[in-house]
Amino acid sequence: GNENEFPSYLAPSLVGKTLTIFWEATDYNNESTEQPRFSYDAILRGDWDAYFRSFATEAKAYGKPVILIPFEEMNGDWYTISGTKNGNTPAKHIAAYRYVREFFRDVANVKFGWAVNHESVPDTVANSIGSYYPGDEYVDYVGVDGFNTGNPWVSFDQIFGSALQQLKTYQKPIYIFSTASAEGTRKA
Repeated sequence: GNENEFPSYLAPSLVGKTLTIFWEATDYNNESTEQPRFSYDAILRGDWDAYFRSFATEAKAYGKPVILIPFEEMNGDWYTISGTKNGNTPAKHIAAYRYVREFFRDVANVKFGWAVNHESVPDTVANSIGSYYPGDEYVDYVGVDGFNTGNPWVSFDQIFGSALQQLKTYQKPIYIFSTASAEGTRKA
């Protein structure tokens, strides 16, 4: 995407912390989800191999703990890497995730996260959370992103309950990777 350098400049502020990077393959200056340059097909064709190698080298040189989350919220429909957009499918997501992971096999400080949206959009069997799981060998942490937009107001359990139950089946450490709430008297 647009900000594609390894963020080693953050190192001084991350002493004793883990750097978590959401790796979103997209051009943020283009609002369309149809960006073939950033599709799973482009990744699997090898179009981005030089970038992956460079990023892995920089991450290894960084040396501190990193959780890398490629292709987050793939079960939504708002990213170029969404499973229902840009010529993508759940099977291509799995293949692209595994493909990227191989570039980091000898980078011990980088662990891989897998972050789903708390609900699938569209909510179909073909787009369900489980359709996208890359496999235990490729995923170190599973996680979920979820948001209370305030319209209607929803509780923590309404947002995360179902997704967390599904993620427990993978028997991996679970993170809530990204969350936020609209302002309101019930925000806390």
